Amino acid sequence: MAILDTYYRLIEKKPERVSKIWQEIHVLLFIIGGVSSFSSAYTFSGLINLFDGNCPIDVKLIIDNSTTNITSIGRKKSYDVELPVKNAEIEWPIRETWCNFCTTAFVLSFIYCAFWITLFMLCPKGGGGHKVGILQQAWKIVFPTLIFSLLFIIIMLIALFKVKNGLYSFCYQLAASLLYEECSSQIDIYSLSFSQKEQSIFLYIQICIYSAYVSCLCWIAQMIMLIIRILFVVDFTVLKISLIEGGDKHDQQKVDRNSPELKPLTSPEGVQIFQKKCPSQMEQGTKLYQIHSSSVSLESEEDTLESRV
Repeated sequence: MAILDTYYRLIEKKPERVSKIWQEIHVLLFIIGGVSSFSSAYTFSGLINLFDGNCPIDVKLIIDNSTTNITSIGRKKSYDVELPVKNAEIEWPIRETWCNFCTTAFVLSFIYCAFWITLFMLCPKGGGGHKVGILQQAWKIVFPTLIFSLLFIIIMLIALFKVKNGLYSFCYQLAASLLYEECSSQIDIYSLSFSQKEQSIFLYIQICIYSAYVSCLCWIAQMIMLIIRILFVVDFTVLKISLIEGGDKHDQQKVDRNSPELKPLTSPEGVQIFQKKCPSQMEQGTKLYQIHSSSVSLESEEDTLESRV
């Protein structure tokens, strides 16, 4: 029997043939990214409130050479405290653009992570999905998520850069005024200038920066996993369709006997594909068969459709 035609089609997998780990990885990365973004937003806002609403980024600390005890007055409340440091005056930035940008980026990261978690949880784990459900095909949100992640990573990297450089610069300036070379918890004494109780400025700075790092890494890892999912065609499989010249009924029975793995075609997708390719054979009532092979495929498994004419 001669093969009249052979071609390939990319069709959706059934959900049970897609590993659940793909859905779990996406959800897990967004959960970690959302929690770390919330942590960054909370601690960064806490630093701003600690300094009476002043932006701790792009701060300039003017230090005199003489070392004296000073009295500091906050914007909202006034307290007379003695700080054993050099005379220092903090010049806060007039415009708080970068502080607003970083705070907004962290808050949006938390919101978007919650949004994508919801979508991936509502979708099946992959492939063609189910006949019923709010979102039946998970692969349809893979490309939008990839494009969105790529764009949002740029925003998060800018926010991380400004927060890291700005807070560390401020921390080292405060440490220098205390005659320390390293940024440490010794700078917490400056919080007495704005409140009656000493606050953990250094701890806030550390949590904010490291949480921003984790958030950015989660977005980057998410983008990498989406690219891998696309490259390995996780949600699809290759369908090989062959049109074979069959002969009489005796020959067909002989082929069926020698090919026990050959089964009647029941896949609606396969019938639809063959109907478009060979409409005349479908009109004549040509019998279609389906065979499962493990020789050539994107995942070492393919579906082959054969028709005997």
